[in-house]
Amino acid sequence: MIQLAELRVYGLNDKWVHASTKETALELIRILHRNILYHDSRWHFFWEGKYTVIRCDPQYLPVVKQLLEANDEDFECVETVGGYQENIEMTKRYLEAFVPIFHGFSLLAVEMEDEDFMGILERINHCYLNMATRKVLVDQFRIPGDLAETHLGMGWEALAIQAVAHMRSYTAGWYNR
Repeated sequence: MIQLAELRVYGLNDKWVHASTKETALELIRILHRNILYHDSRWHFFWEGKYTVIRCDPQYLPVVKQLLEANDEDFECVETVGGYQENIEMTKRYLEAFVPIFHGFSLLAVEMEDEDFMGILERINHCYLNMATRKVLVDQFRIPGDLAETHLGMGWEALAIQAVAHMRSYTAGWYNR
């Protein structure tokens, strides 16, 4: 069982700018990481449209909440009752594996230079596809086993990424079936 506290912060999103210091929301997340959460190897965050989710070890939650509320009176911090409860089935199934991934992605998001975004995205995609290839190539993409052994160059990676983009368009409601 994952023991993480979840904090929903209304009024903090990627476009938020603190009036007096001109800190962006991402800079505020960096401050949390560098000053409070640096010892928490599982903390992570997500921009969720109307609110930002910050998940961390319960011992850090009061200080995180205090820092956020001290930065701007317009923040509304709501601790999710019962802590972190995953609602996406695929994530729930592999939660123990996803939490460190979410943590790593959060670290990349707060530490990367803007111009490195596409390179990091390419590395994330390539590394996972490289590790999970053969069975998926044969079973899901119907590529014969002997060809799957060669990885088909990089073409199959492009095919997989294209399939994910198509799936996301359905999930996000951009495309009707």
